[in-house]
Amino acid sequence: MSNQPGPASWSTDYDPAQGAFMPDDNELVAVIATLGVVDRDFDVSISSTFVDGQKTLLGAWNHATSQGDQSPVGTAVVRTNGAIAWIEARYFEDSRSQAYRAMLKQALETGTDIGFSYTYIIQDSSTDSRELARYPGARQILKRVSVEEACPCLMPAGIGTGIRSAKQLASELDLMAIKRNVDALGLSMPSGEQADLAAIRDRLVVNQGIAAIQRADEAMRNSWRNQRND
Repeated sequence: MSNQPGPASWSTDYDPAQGAFMPDDNELVAVIATLGVVDRDFDVSISSTFVDGQKTLLGAWNHATSQGDQSPVGTAVVRTNGAIAWIEARYFEDSRSQAYRAMLKQALETGTDIGFSYTYIIQDSSTDSRELARYPGARQILKRVSVEEACPCLMPAGIGTGIRSAKQLASELDLMAIKRNVDALGLSMPSGEQADLAAIRDRLVVNQGIAAIQRADEAMRNSWRNQRND
């Protein structure tokens, strides 16, 4: 990550449609941050760090746009769900941007592990030791940032970043939602099945059903006690 802003003349007029994109043609989905996790710069992003729907730019490889002389290769929208932040982006149609797109696609096809990073302006942060105590190892909490550009790179500061297909991202978001439901019920994830969403859903439905039966049974018992007391 970098907190150096880019030229103010860059345009972010393009606003992609809602939903996740497939990175097959001109569109790309990439996770740029895992929230609540201390990154390699010893910063931590939280649920308020990113503004969902913020327009930004797709930068050239390894911050060559924000820190070098390369112009942006596309535009993007920042998305967040409180657990991760990602971009939904589209490449420009010019030959240079398309060459970057083709290069990135080829690298992915050969199995290269490509991460994603972003350049930002800090709008609110904290180095208060009392707040940092919640995140061992962190030196700074990024409470709110403006994402100036996001780009592919080999050594991102963020944890768990990288390009996703629409299907992969949907599965990750689905799993996060399931975990939240499991936690809300005070249950535990089934061991060894975390990658098997269908099995987790089935187990969750069963446990929700059991929990509902238990609540109904307790309600009947309370009703019976109240009637006896009357």
